[in-house]
Amino acid sequence: MDEARKARSCPPDVVNGVVWPGVKGVGTECLLLMRLNNTARLCLWLAAVAACVCAVPGSAQKSAPAPAGRVIGRLDGISQDGDHFLLAGWACQQGQTKSIVVQLFGENGAPLLAETANLFSESSVNQACLDHASGRHRFLIALPYGYSPNSQVIVRGLRIVDGVPNEAIAGSDLKLEKLTGLNVPYPALPLLAGAYRGLAEPGVFTSANELKDLASRVNRADSYSRRRFALLAAQIQRDLDSGIDWDVTYSGANGGVYQYAFSYEPQDHQEAETRAALRIPPDAKAPAGAAVVASRLALYAAIVKAGAALPAVTPSADEAIKLAKRILLAWADHGFREANGSFLALASFTRDGHNRPEAGLNLTLGRGVVYSVQAQDLLQSMWALNASEVRDLNDFHGALFDLIRQSANVFFAGVGFPYSQCSRYTNIATNGWSRCWRPPAC
Repeated sequence: MDEARKARSCPPDVVNGVVWPGVKGVGTECLLLMRLNNTARLCLWLAAVAACVCAVPGSAQKSAPAPAGRVIGRLDGISQDGDHFLLAGWACQQGQTKSIVVQLFGENGAPLLAETANLFSESSVNQACLDHASGRHRFLIALPYGYSPNSQVIVRGLRIVDGVPNEAIAGSDLKLEKLTGLNVPYPALPLLAGAYRGLAEPGVFTSANELKDLASRVNRADSYSRRRFALLAAQIQRDLDSGIDWDVTYSGANGGVYQYAFSYEPQDHQEAETRAALRIPPDAKAPAGAAVVASRLALYAAIVKAGAALPAVTPSADEAIKLAKRILLAWADHGFREANGSFLALASFTRDGHNRPEAGLNLTLGRGVVYSVQAQDLLQSMWALNASEVRDLNDFHGALFDLIRQSANVFFAGVGFPYSQCSRYTNIATNGWSRCWRPPAC
């Protein structure tokens, strides 16, 4: 084996007076070359060089570094979301997978802000960027107050590898109103599918054993659970004495009314709007967070039924069950309805500037449905619902599931809506997606 390795060592630089530049070595090729003519020697020498790649120290040619790629990009369009104007486009330094920073300058040349162009980019952008790895070169910039489609701005891409100038990207010389509009083929997230599975068996949220354990801790003198249960009992008494007509529900197209009447108890100064939408008298109390209240009542009753000792002068479990049922069945029978009595379709809701359901139905309905389903689950565990009532509630929650699912699909698959990978975990998105499907960690 050692002799074989020596046989492949590099040829000498001089054999029989012929100079073979660029290599130096000792081996059996030296003996062979002395017996061959010059043409054969050259062929064998070239083969030896190719096989062992030996070089005379200092004789190797240093390859020139590759030139830095240009900074390129383009402004695609401007859109409006409420009172904000959003500028969309892409920018990169060619040949670099790392996202670059883009700087926004006003009409007078003053720097306004800087953002990183790190949203997902489509294949055509990646090809222009000579990047086939990361694919994150898009940006979405919220323009400062006072800037609108009538403004003119310059967006300059900042290099990350020296050797080329920072460049103003294409479209920066136009007034924003001249841009073509926000219509960018962002890669779509997978659409949600599936159907709601009704509560055939109770105990999905809280098992019987967990309720018994909680009741035992409530009965422990001076325990934290005992103090909290006393506060819950006082709140249940306020719910029973509230004077709210819980038979009143809503079936209009305004998602915000569902949020405050059904899903979210704090009213945030929306009482007048809710009262007007529900058409109740000025002196009547508007329903607030119906799903939350029903869940609270059912939980209280379930803890009592599990053996928790009642504080003095507190409502009974049966009183709480009666009101929880009244609230849930009112919404199941009359809420979220079309004029023909069927459950609302997504197309019935008012739309925002991106043609998405107004106010983000993911958030609006997702805030409440976890409470109403839990209330049904607890009531079923206490055998407080008959088969017909269970069926009605399953149909109701199935309809809400479909609204959330369809709304989430519109939100993420809508044409021209840019997103980052983690945007699916925002307040609006998670309230919808996590009710239907639990995506992998971001």
